[in-house]
Amino acid sequence: MKQLLTLVLAGVFHLFHSAQAQEPAGSTRRDSTRLAVTSHTLLSTDQVPFWLEMNRFGRVDDESPVQQLFVFDWQQALRNRQGKPFFDYGLTMTARIGEQSKFYPEQYWGRFTAGSFYFLAGAKAEPVWAGGLSHTNGDLFQSNNARPLPRGELGLEKFSPFSSGWLSRFSVDARYAEYLLTDDRYIDHAQLHHKKAVINYAASEALTVHVGLDHWVFWGGRSPDPEIGKIPGFKYYLRYVLGLDGGSDSPETDQQNIAGNQLGQSLIGLDLSQPGYELKVYYQHLFEDGSGFVFHNMQDGFWGLSLRQLKKDPFIERFVIEFVNTTDQSGQYHKNEPGTGAGEGRDDYFTHGVYHSGFVAYNRMMGSPLFIPKIADGISQGFESTRLRAIHGGISGYLSPQVNWEGKGTYARYYGNYEDPFPRYRDLISLEAGLHIRPKQKPISYGFRLGTDLGRHRYIGRSFGCEFSLQYQIR
Repeated sequence: MKQLLTLVLAGVFHLFHSAQAQEPAGSTRRDSTRLAVTSHTLLSTDQVPFWLEMNRFGRVDDESPVQQLFVFDWQQALRNRQGKPFFDYGLTMTARIGEQSKFYPEQYWGRFTAGSFYFLAGAKAEPVWAGGLSHTNGDLFQSNNARPLPRGELGLEKFSPFSSGWLSRFSVDARYAEYLLTDDRYIDHAQLHHKKAVINYAASEALTVHVGLDHWVFWGGRSPDPEIGKIPGFKYYLRYVLGLDGGSDSPETDQQNIAGNQLGQSLIGLDLSQPGYELKVYYQHLFEDGSGFVFHNMQDGFWGLSLRQLKKDPFIERFVIEFVNTTDQSGQYHKNEPGTGAGEGRDDYFTHGVYHSGFVAYNRMMGSPLFIPKIADGISQGFESTRLRAIHGGISGYLSPQVNWEGKGTYARYYGNYEDPFPRYRDLISLEAGLHIRPKQKPISYGFRLGTDLGRHRYIGRSFGCEFSLQYQIR
């Protein structure tokens, strides 16, 4: 802890020093620094309301009715005016005071960028999308609901090898990453692989179409189940990455199906840019195995629309509407189950027979927060309900150039799992509203939010809460 505190203090000293330093005359450098300290005070009934807790990088303790958060955020970019390679890095420290007090490094990362290529190392959250109104941050699998895991990542952004002709309308966004699972999980020392590729086609100056694939797989590690024991790791790396079946010394389920805990989604999007507004339409179709990949679960997926008005400080600036359905799961029965004659059903998204903790980081769902993990002895044991339907909306705008407002509302209906269905569905209704005040030419900003839950869900009862925030941005 002393070493960590020393690191933070050294970083603060460096930032104050760099903030005061003057750029030499004629210099081509264009460095930038961001340093902010934020305080969040949360007051609630027995449980923190859903939208005061979720999509907060795993910072909020859901069972502490009174808690105080302090967040120190430092980001430094070393750039130049010629568009040459540059380096940026950051550190976010979080302290929580409440029934479950904690002090830890939330983000710590460095990134090297050269043209369209980049390499990133460390734990870094995803950029906030659509003004934070989306319930998934625009991605069903990768939101900012959980504390970010450390990773090594190679990627391309808007890469196009062609500078002229119709082929120059195409570009590629891609990433290839290996994560370190540093949290407590059912499978010790497991690894997480991720790759994603999106092809962008600029049909015109106003219209761009996106098509892509996203693939995740948990692999390796050691199970506490003596019948499974050590799971083969790097020796079968290509089997995991390519979605092949397991080898002869893999768990039986890997030999019969696919190696590791595989999960993916097909991506389709459309961006329309006009003089007065920007429109984004997106669709993501998830799959756990081959049946989902060939759309046997056609009705399952994530649909969304984001609209942004481009006028300066309008009363309504952004609007988001999203719908999720995961009730089909390729049917109720497993393939070749006696007497059913059905397909490869019971996909049971985000869970796995070997990797019981499921698609979580630090006991939080890594994607849509509507999927709520079951926690036993401090470790996620998967999800009580992976079959749900939900609709979510968000809206934001300005009351004045210094005051912006927002509101979010979500309705979800849970059906349990095919293996263990609920006798009667359970509903979640969650509402949130907030104001953010940024006084002119002052480094201090203020925030106030109200949240309430009205549904009948086992893990989310009726609740009400509020949050006061204060941010001091040094630079």
